[in-house]
Amino acid sequence: MKKKILLGILAGIGVFVAAGGIFVVNFLRGFDQIRLQHTKEVISPLKRKLDFSPYESELSKISDSRMEELNNLIFEKSIDEIQNSIRNGQLSCQEVVLYYISRIKEYDHKYNTVIQLNPKALEYAKSLDEKIKNGEEVGELFGVVVLIKDNISDKDMNTSAGAYALKDVKTKRDSFIVKKIKNQDGIILGKNNLSEWANFMSMPSSNGFSVLGGQTKNAYGKFDVGGSSSGSASSESLNFASVTLGSETAGSMIHPAGQNSVIGLKPTVGLLSRDLVIPISEAQDTVGIMGRNVSDVKKVFEHVVGFDSNDPLTVEATKFVFNDINFNNKYLQGKRLGIIDDGSSEKKALVEELKKLGAIIVNVELVGNQSEINYMPVLNYGIVHDVKAYLDNEAVITDIHSLNEVLDFNNEEPEKRMPYGAALHEDALKAELSKEEYEEIVQNNRKVASEIIDKTLEKFDVDALVSVSNELSAVYAPALYPAITVPSGYRENGEPYGVTFVGTKFDDMNLLSISYSYEVGTKHRVTPKVEK
Repeated sequence: MKKKILLGILAGIGVFVAAGGIFVVNFLRGFDQIRLQHTKEVISPLKRKLDFSPYESELSKISDSRMEELNNLIFEKSIDEIQNSIRNGQLSCQEVVLYYISRIKEYDHKYNTVIQLNPKALEYAKSLDEKIKNGEEVGELFGVVVLIKDNISDKDMNTSAGAYALKDVKTKRDSFIVKKIKNQDGIILGKNNLSEWANFMSMPSSNGFSVLGGQTKNAYGKFDVGGSSSGSASSESLNFASVTLGSETAGSMIHPAGQNSVIGLKPTVGLLSRDLVIPISEAQDTVGIMGRNVSDVKKVFEHVVGFDSNDPLTVEATKFVFNDINFNNKYLQGKRLGIIDDGSSEKKALVEELKKLGAIIVNVELVGNQSEINYMPVLNYGIVHDVKAYLDNEAVITDIHSLNEVLDFNNEEPEKRMPYGAALHEDALKAELSKEEYEEIVQNNRKVASEIIDKTLEKFDVDALVSVSNELSAVYAPALYPAITVPSGYRENGEPYGVTFVGTKFDDMNLLSISYSYEVGTKHRVTPKVEK
């Protein structure tokens, strides 16, 4: 009975538990995400309204003709292109911010990708323009406008994970990764909506729904938006920012990125700090980066990796080497790539493309037993203990300090505050697991999962594994290994999907290079037609 209850509950992380162990699914088709997100959409009466007032005065000064010029200079353009336009005086940082704000204001009421705007973004942009005007040195991310998932803390905004109980939570300082971006003169524009509590709250759940943010929609139409970094993926595809940050426990970035035809990098865990990020489980959570091209993702990635004393696992960042892999369209030539051929049309097309680009495709089977990976105890422990650690952090300003208090708060108005219920939270609070038992399970999961990937790579002598969407998340996630997804096409009904490359520990630069070669060799991304 317990296994039936667990069937499908890991909506946000792309795996399910069944009699044979942990298996990958095509994201909860059984729960009918299309129905939940579209035909039976829950309209939250507690949805936070976006505040455009800090921008209204400056927006009103931009003429229609100038906005058209800005569109030509910014829409679908790379970071390098926009920075060059700023350098040569065609653009200002203020205009880049106002352009993205104008798009959010005009279109986001249909998509619910943004949950809060940064009231100080224009202030940051103005100070940056002054530095440029005065000939002062600026950071490598100057003019890069970033939206961050609403479980990542920025002192200028609330951090809620989409939960009404946390609507007033603020922090005394920025999270480490936000600080890294600001230190390079990147501009944080606001917060992205997400599947509430990173989709580890209810069963069933609607990908992309939170009480504070409403229901995020797919940029391409009535398709599953994916979860839990739904807002980060959809807003990136809709050109609401230069890049976005999401987070992943297992599939939470890779799946929505593929569903919205953008790049999604889930790095080796430990390279990007989780400091002041509301967790599911510190055992395998990571922040990740989404962009409309691989070069942009790489540029941001290179400036956010680093050791953070607030996140001991980032000692791994001190061992990471940014090797001199040159991005070029020939990188795939001679690369041996392993694929589990399931006979799908997507896999068939993918194999043909990769061969045309010079890759050697090897049919593989995963070496090892995935059923030995024990997910639920790790997630149950994390959502209780790791969430409490976040709420108890001296930098966090809140009156709520435990998952129990969150549940008690929600139960005061359950229909409004948790319309899908909180079955996963309730189960987690009932779970009995000592810290020692938890740590033993975590270490076993890491050992089993990493050996599956490493032994498969070794046995078949391949440079990386190739998959569609998040089908390998049940393995790469507990291994703490990197994955990156790239737009790979559109199904007959127009639904996007991505190819995902998976490697071993610290293989991030190799995967980025493979992805770049595939991206420029196929050019699959098509800009979504935006509804007003």
